[in-house]
Amino acid sequence: MAITNPSGLDDGYNNDTVGGGSGAAGNSPGGNTGGSGTTPYVPGGTNGLTGCKQNPAAGETLAGTVQRYENLPETVPSGGVYQVMGSVESNFTSYYVRGDGTTWNEAVRPGLKNLIDPLTMPHALVRKADGTFEFAPFCWKPRQVGDTVTNPAPFFIGRPIRDVFFYQNRLGFLTDESVVFSAAGDYGEFWRRTVLDYIDSDPITVSATSNDVALLDFAATFNDGIVLFSGQKQFSLSNGEAGTTATSLEINPVTSYKLAQGVRPVPNGETVIFATEQGGYTAIQEYTRLDGRDATDAAEITAHVPGFIPQGVSKIIPAPELNTIALVMANSDNPERLYIYQYYWDGDRKIISAWRRWSLAGAQVLSGTAVDGKLLLVVRRNNKAYLESIDLQPTAVSEAQEHLIYLDRQVTLSGVYDAETDTTTFTFPYEPEPSLLRMVRTLGDAYPESIIQGASITVDGSTVTVAGDESHASVTAGEAYKTAMRFSQQFPLDYQGKPLTSGRLQLRTFMVTFVDTPFFTAEVQPYGLYANIADEDKRHVYQITGQRLGEAQMLTGSLSYYSGSQPFSVEADASQALITLINDTPFSSFFVSAEWEGLYYSRAR
Repeated sequence: MAITNPSGLDDGYNNDTVGGGSGAAGNSPGGNTGGSGTTPYVPGGTNGLTGCKQNPAAGETLAGTVQRYENLPETVPSGGVYQVMGSVESNFTSYYVRGDGTTWNEAVRPGLKNLIDPLTMPHALVRKADGTFEFAPFCWKPRQVGDTVTNPAPFFIGRPIRDVFFYQNRLGFLTDESVVFSAAGDYGEFWRRTVLDYIDSDPITVSATSNDVALLDFAATFNDGIVLFSGQKQFSLSNGEAGTTATSLEINPVTSYKLAQGVRPVPNGETVIFATEQGGYTAIQEYTRLDGRDATDAAEITAHVPGFIPQGVSKIIPAPELNTIALVMANSDNPERLYIYQYYWDGDRKIISAWRRWSLAGAQVLSGTAVDGKLLLVVRRNNKAYLESIDLQPTAVSEAQEHLIYLDRQVTLSGVYDAETDTTTFTFPYEPEPSLLRMVRTLGDAYPESIIQGASITVDGSTVTVAGDESHASVTAGEAYKTAMRFSQQFPLDYQGKPLTSGRLQLRTFMVTFVDTPFFTAEVQPYGLYANIADEDKRHVYQITGQRLGEAQMLTGSLSYYSGSQPFSVEADASQALITLINDTPFSSFFVSAEWEGLYYSRAR
């Protein structure tokens, strides 16, 4: 998040709260218009009741100047600010004190602009007692001690704030090439609380040093530090055992990648995932610290699929509990697509690293997040925005179904039967696409799991009419899509388990093992996807079902979920053959493993 309006200092508040008016201008900082009654969030107080603090030196003048603390008036007045010029004992540090009638307290020099204008700063989203949320300005604490030399304005004043984050109980801002931290445990405090001593919990400003200009755009917190990202360089910010203090913080350059513009890097377990630009395409990098040490390189997790992900990634969504990462493509030419990465670590060895592409027909995916095993997406369809979810958990079974159902925009509905017209009417929460609509009867002894035939379905907006009586049980409905899995090129292994990349492997057969699968298609293209082959017979298609002769499931109208293995012929050079498993039905398919048989010829010398 970049705050485009630079933050500024304000003379003071006209009243204790920002806003407060009923539609017209309310009381506001610095005389700015307050708006329609929005009140700020106040740290430590009750929102809207305890107002932002006023300028602590408003209306005061300097009563006098003394050289040492001992030279102050013996009778402490109530009010009145004196400047203590300092002595050898205080390293000639100048400071200010205000009397309260009994003691002298450290104070700020009169006549300064001490307030941070909340209207030009990040706002707060606050959960209220009734469960609703309020988005409003945040009250930032004023400068209460010192002057512009001993307690200068925070570094972000007059500059854009490029990112906001939290780290070790501090609020952090990225501004130009610097990181600015609030006081520990006090997110609204960015001023020193005394000029007579340096306190470890005080605000901190630290800058990234580089030979090139490196404006910091993003901060990703993970493991025991922060990775800072600029357009061309990446830095590691870490701290010692003393925690986040001015003396323990350290920023070091670590990598030099060209970051994909506007794509926020995200922590993912013990790694940070970020997108880079590479030859007109997008590459996804995985950065991690090794044994507490900064790595000087990142692993490209798209290296085995070069050119697969186009430019236009807008957001990276991590789901570490499912070993999954999703890419939103809102800035690309195909905003209906999602790119999904699935991985699995066996100790320090990654044994699964697979990419797949999903396409949501007729949709534009705007944004999303992962929560509790579900991918929540903001989707635009026909100029309407929807919040849709995809359950990524392997045990996710549709409501009222015994098996998974493969349908987009899936809903479970009950129909209303009209005996006069002999039709059943279903009301959808959206307008389904007629050519994609599929309706599946629920599983039951009297009514086996099956598809309602499309010829009997009439779609009129969000109302769907089906011929016959379908009101006896709920129906699972949604829009059909095709799933396809293409095998990568196969290689034989040598006695050390390493692939043999020379020679020729002639594949003869493939065998796929599957569970709980009623249908799928195996498609073999022996000469590759773009071979100039006029004979369609060169493309082999095998229709595979779970129905087996002699089994009890071979009943009319029933659906057989079968587990087993199915061989099919390939007869092709492994370097050219494309082997794809396809399922375009609403019924689930689970592929466990595959094996092949073939003849290997080593290259002749």
